[in-house]
Amino acid sequence: MVDGATGEHLGEWEKGEAYMILSRDTYANNKHLVDELIDTSLYRGGAPVRPKPGYFADGGVGGTGAVPSVAGASASGQELIRAVERVEDAVRALPSRQYIGWDQTDTAAIELELNYRAQDREHAAIR
Repeated sequence: MVDGATGEHLGEWEKGEAYMILSRDTYANNKHLVDELIDTSLYRGGAPVRPKPGYFADGGVGGTGAVPSVAGASASGQELIRAVERVEDAVRALPSRQYIGWDQTDTAAIELELNYRAQDREHAAIR
């Protein structure tokens, strides 16, 4: 690869090697991944690039309170972040004090219904 303006030799492409030029937006949105791929190609003998621990698909958990930036997320990730933001906005818009009324009558009615269901199962010999 040669810089057409300066004639500087920038690199070479060998048979079996992938080559591409990424747009600025692609690089901006995937900088961490592109940088890791370049690093592994130059310095780690092409070792696999693995997702960072903590992603939900890897069994990671949330709780830091930090929301990833939309600029650094994939298209599906951006949609998810926007959906979460809409839910947060909707929750914040709810009246600040809401109560669920529950009393002994409600508890007794549920216990009675559960007893009826247990009796029906026993009567029909359902196990």
